[in-house]
Amino acid sequence: MRLHRDVLAGGVLLVVAVAYFLGAWPLPSGQGEPGPAFLPQILSGALTLVGLFILVRGLRTTSTPAPTPESSLAHSRWKSGLTILLTVMYVMAFHLLGFVPSTWLYTLFVTVIFRRKPAVIAVLVPVLSTLLIYLLFQIGLGVQLPGGPLEDLLSGSQWQSWELVVRGR
Repeated sequence: MRLHRDVLAGGVLLVVAVAYFLGAWPLPSGQGEPGPAFLPQILSGALTLVGLFILVRGLRTTSTPAPTPESSLAHSRWKSGLTILLTVMYVMAFHLLGFVPSTWLYTLFVTVIFRRKPAVIAVLVPVLSTLLIYLLFQIGLGVQLPGGPLEDLLSGSQWQSWELVVRGR
């Protein structure tokens, strides 16, 4: 009997989730508020759930999936390689450009690579995801994100007072 590829994928995700959780274990947990260990432990829990879902789905599937055409496989590898390259470029641009422009560009390019949606969606998804991530970390958790050239442009302007209003100060 040959196992479905989802069983292998789910198992690998579970191993990665456990390793990620154990890697976050020594981090301080914080007293009364989330500490540095909070987000990695939440992410490892989410990864565990995804891994279990994929594993169970693979165990329930009785037939092996039809092989994908060679051209589709090559196209998929091309997308994966391009995404890895974009991720490296994002990390390099993060401090140079700042959080907002680099995150928006990264999510825009990844959205365009993997989705064949109208242009409005391709622009709207990166704008909303960048805004939500910014609000979560900068405003909600108080994590200082790199501002880059935008920070210099906006410093001393109405944006700082807007941020104080949002934070409730």
